[in-house]
Amino acid sequence: MAKTTEKMRELLSTELFQRGVKDNHIVVDEMMTTIQYNCKNNAKRRFQNPEESVQAEAFLKLIYKYNYLPQNISINESVQMGSETKEADILVYNDSNSKILIVVESVLLKTQMSDSFRLRWIDLLVMRMHQQQVMYG
Repeated sequence: MAKTTEKMRELLSTELFQRGVKDNHIVVDEMMTTIQYNCKNNAKRRFQNPEESVQAEAFLKLIYKYNYLPQNISINESVQMGSETKEADILVYNDSNSKILIVVESVLLKTQMSDSFRLRWIDLLVMRMHQQQVMYG
């Protein structure tokens, strides 16, 4: 189910999204149909996808809260997982972009989990991965 225009406007008015737009890390078109991530792979996605707001928030938190550089973050990139190739929602690479440090997957649950709870869960997951990266390099 696509996000309503009202919900998208509300999301874009948050401090985090305003900062992301101001710093040109994300660009949302006037019709609020697409979002451009200015990152390693310059991904362009349908902003109306239900999980896109969660993914965009995780992307911005990686930049502003955990201090990863946008040029080391890739959105919806294919990765080899065993014998299969899968698309990861967000990949965070090391400074030389030669090694994946973090894989973030936004999962849309079948239950009616609130956006705020889902965002806290993703924030907790990213925070945990960040702590492990700091501790173990």
